[in-house]
Amino acid sequence: MPQCNSGKGCKPNEYCKDYGTTSLCEPCEDCENRFYRQRRTEFPCAKSWLDCGECLNGYVSEDHGNGDFSERCVKKQDEFEEKTFTQGEQMTNSLQQIADKMHNIEVLHGIIMACVLVLAVAQVLDAVSKWRSNSTNDGDPGQEREQLLMETSDRGFKRQVSQMSQKSKEVVKSASCLAQNN
Repeated sequence: MPQCNSGKGCKPNEYCKDYGTTSLCEPCEDCENRFYRQRRTEFPCAKSWLDCGECLNGYVSEDHGNGDFSERCVKKQDEFEEKTFTQGEQMTNSLQQIADKMHNIEVLHGIIMACVLVLAVAQVLDAVSKWRSNSTNDGDPGQEREQLLMETSDRGFKRQVSQMSQKSKEVVKSASCLAQNN
């Protein structure tokens, strides 16, 4: 850099910067291309970003939260892009919540079906036990009564399974409605 003296001896796009023992010509800051800021008429040769003006159209200065703003302006997000991003983020969160609720519903449905299966197995084992006790007592006058008891028990079992299945469907339907509302 060439030496200068009190602002003299520099090219038009340079300024004279004093370094104590010597002064050197330094290039002016390019407000538009480096900082995306407007050029200020009162500072034809910007020495720093502070000598530049407001952000160019379509650019904004970022607020650091402590009253300071960024020296370089950034491209402003299109309002449509910003809304779309926010809505997309909300939709993703909603879908995740629905997926979590559906998983809980599936687990609950599995537990209910397991209970129904356990009841069915218990009923079958009880029927087999009664059948064995009837087969060992051939000729017993109470055999008809036992057969009637088994048939009644079978009808009761079918009714229990039907009721459990209906309750399971109601729980799944309620949970589905809840998931749709959220």
